[in-house]
Amino acid sequence: MKWLLIFLAGLLLTVGAALVAYNDPGYILIGYGKWTIETTLTLFIVASLGTFLVFYYSIRIVKNTWQFPARLRLWNKQRHSTRSIKVLSKGLIALAEGRWREAERHLIRYAADSAMPMVNYLGAARAAQEQDASDRRDNYLQLAHESTPDAELAVGLTQAELQISHKQTEQALATLMHLRNVAPKHVYVLKLLMDLYISLEDWRSLIDLFPDLRKRKILVGEKYIELELKAYIQRLIQAGKEVDALVVHRIWESIPHRLKSGKDVLYTYLRVLLGRGDNDHAEEVLRNVMKRYWSEYLVYLYGVLETRDTTAQLAWAERWLKKYPDSPMLLLSLGRLCIRNDLWGKARSYLETSLALQEHPETYHELAVLLERTDEAEKAHDYYSKGLELVTTGQFYKRRADRSLESLLLEPVS
Repeated sequence: MKWLLIFLAGLLLTVGAALVAYNDPGYILIGYGKWTIETTLTLFIVASLGTFLVFYYSIRIVKNTWQFPARLRLWNKQRHSTRSIKVLSKGLIALAEGRWREAERHLIRYAADSAMPMVNYLGAARAAQEQDASDRRDNYLQLAHESTPDAELAVGLTQAELQISHKQTEQALATLMHLRNVAPKHVYVLKLLMDLYISLEDWRSLIDLFPDLRKRKILVGEKYIELELKAYIQRLIQAGKEVDALVVHRIWESIPHRLKSGKDVLYTYLRVLLGRGDNDHAEEVLRNVMKRYWSEYLVYLYGVLETRDTTAQLAWAERWLKKYPDSPMLLLSLGRLCIRNDLWGKARSYLETSLALQEHPETYHELAVLLERTDEAEKAHDYYSKGLELVTTGQFYKRRADRSLESLLLEPVS
């Protein structure tokens, strides 16, 4: 429609000019030196217009001839680009559908002609991974990096993900540590590092990562507290197996105060100390804990501990008796501590009071042993029998079945 209007306008203009020229063709004279040119104005205009058109199209022909190789290259490049987009689409569809071999073939076929070759190579790397072809995978990742050097983070993250899924933990760790140097604040890098440390049970490194996890809000609220608690507990357990005893104490000092007061961390610390035979330190920790918490289990544990200063240990336990006179476990522990200090009469009094409050197999046993020492064999035999009956009939454990050891561990002081 546009060209039709132009043609009609040109036709009308030509006809109008012809009518004007027919009535008055005009006259023009051009002189230069000895030369003169006479002609009608109409003929001059037509000749000038014809010359201009010939000159203009001659230049266009020369220009197009000169630019022909470049235009041919551009056309060829566009043709390859269109073809690469179609093949890339096929490759991505095959990748999504799990046809790994076909996906790899399509994705690398025209990767060099792709507008974003990195996408082709990263997809091909995933396809090679699924075929257990680590060498081809690493080659594609290298090509992806070379094709788009500015996308080092994207390529590195893909490499780390593939290495993790292929159980190449050491390589994945090296990749992520490099990426952390490149982008220290990158959230996904930190998250992958966190997951990798957990799977490797590298609690020390995970603990070092906590400030960044908290600052970047990768884990918040209960999830963060649970992971923090687990990491410190596992680190304490690991330290308990090391030769250097100071490692345990250093870790304990590094634990945030808000976690130290929790029963899980305290119980783990005590277990580690007892496992190492560090009873004196365990007794000190127990005393500090008992200032804030009351626990039948812990006071029972306090009586089992064998320290070098049993007199001081007994004195501390007797202080608690003023506040908890009706605690059967405290009375049992006091009985045991008195026996260690050769205070047999006092021990007997504590043990009998404990039995009056609650029958316990161990209380019967301790009292029986004590009576044997005081030559009361018949009575000792009676207590042995009662303790054994309590265990074999299951009455004691049946009464306590509704309370797990964990629930008795550290109960807050009311």
